[in-house]
Amino acid sequence: MIVPTVDNSFFANLSHEIEKEMHRNGYFTFICDSGNKAEKEKEYLKTLQENGCAGIICVSGLSSLPDDLISGDLPLVFVDRVPKSERKIPWVANDDAAAMEEAAACLIAKGCRNIALMAGYTAEKQESPRVTGYKKALEAAGIAVRNELILNRPGKKSSEEETEEMVQELMQKQSQNAYEGAPVHFIGHLQTNKLKMVLPYVSLVQSVDSVRLLDAINAWGSANAKVISVLIEPHIAAEETKQGFDPEEVARVMKDAIDGKYRFIRFKGIMGMATFTDDESVIREDFRRLRAVFDEARRSSPLFTDDFSEFSIGMSDDYRIAIEYGSTMVRVGSMIFGERNY
Repeated sequence: MIVPTVDNSFFANLSHEIEKEMHRNGYFTFICDSGNKAEKEKEYLKTLQENGCAGIICVSGLSSLPDDLISGDLPLVFVDRVPKSERKIPWVANDDAAAMEEAAACLIAKGCRNIALMAGYTAEKQESPRVTGYKKALEAAGIAVRNELILNRPGKKSSEEETEEMVQELMQKQSQNAYEGAPVHFIGHLQTNKLKMVLPYVSLVQSVDSVRLLDAINAWGSANAKVISVLIEPHIAAEETKQGFDPEEVARVMKDAIDGKYRFIRFKGIMGMATFTDDESVIREDFRRLRAVFDEARRSSPLFTDDFSEFSIGMSDDYRIAIEYGSTMVRVGSMIFGERNY
């Protein structure tokens, strides 16, 4: 079986279930990770044939399949991909576009108008078939497509996958002394089981989004005699996929801090993100609400006023607006270095 990567949970689970079924039917399965590289996939296809395999199950990344690459009498099935070949190759895949169109049409028929889509992770840069089907249903019903209701944009992974990659990258670069002499900020959903891999190396955790994470950071700081600087992340944006405290929770956290609950945490300010949208009025309203949370936290916690001074809002697409609302720290990596290849 050839898959683009075993790091992605979808392909890992798919491989696991296929292997179980093959073994139940008396076959042994060899899993080949092509790394999303066309040449490596071709090498696997050639090698598997030469070594007398009974058949090939392939999640192909090839833009097209050369007719002379696979022997005509070797059983070949494509999974999760539609083969582009002159040869008729059986394939198994979801019709994501049709399924999403039907699902959206069903909701529309029931009177729904504000329909959000959790499109899921897609590695391709082109629009997801799920988004295509969703838009088709809305447009057929005369409903305007609102980009802010399309969650998990193309090219984005789940927060767990992104966090795992960021932690691994941090560890790798730290071992190469890439950050020597420079302050390192961690931005992203930090999992509690990754604290020991992150906290020794960072000067600021920018995205503390739950009491559970605060408690875990404080416990790690106590055990390691280190005070950790953090920014609190309120949840303001429309996307439910974004993590964060309710604005009312921020005041309770500040009170707990004053009462001495978090002796190994230094609260430096607020970090927040606006809704992912092209509608400037929505972005401005999100930044206004974040500013209100920041100002109220400073007002209600006078002991922290001098230290509680960072207002980290604004990214490459909206940093100019963020500055208008008093941002002290903008996150503009994409603008400086270009889009990352995830």
